[in-house]
Amino acid sequence: MAQSRGLVATAEETYNRVNPPSLPAALKELLVTFAPWLSLLGGALGLLVFIPGVLLLLVLSPVAAAGGAGLDYVGTILHLILSAAGAVMSILAFSGLRQRTLAGWTMAFWATAAYLVAGFVPIGIGSIIGALIGGAIGLYVLFQVKPYYDGTIVEPVTR
Repeated sequence: MAQSRGLVATAEETYNRVNPPSLPAALKELLVTFAPWLSLLGGALGLLVFIPGVLLLLVLSPVAAAGGAGLDYVGTILHLILSAAGAVMSILAFSGLRQRTLAGWTMAFWATAAYLVAGFVPIGIGSIIGALIGGAIGLYVLFQVKPYYDGTIVEPVTR
């Protein structure tokens, strides 16, 4: 029977196989110091975009459907929902990132994954390229700082 592996383990194996260059230690420590606040700010801004976006779509969707737009707006709704999920996970990652726990890092990973998937809908070459570039940068940074959260690096980081 095949053993199932999680997405985090698969992504980490792929990252280790690619073996990208390492960031300087001072930059990693700076990222670890500000990561909780960046996560909180990004999540809050994401929700501030989501709420008016959904309200606008609720008003415009029936008008667009009546005008013969079809189901083109469904991709935008899915994008907003996935982005909101990423924003909520970013906010939930705040305390774990602040306490430097693996659970906080994992929540940040899932937020990045949600944002990556959200970039694929609605389907367009620009959004797909942007999602791939943004996802690659986000995952690169996450895996660079993971040792600060999984207990590998136990040196105190100034908070």
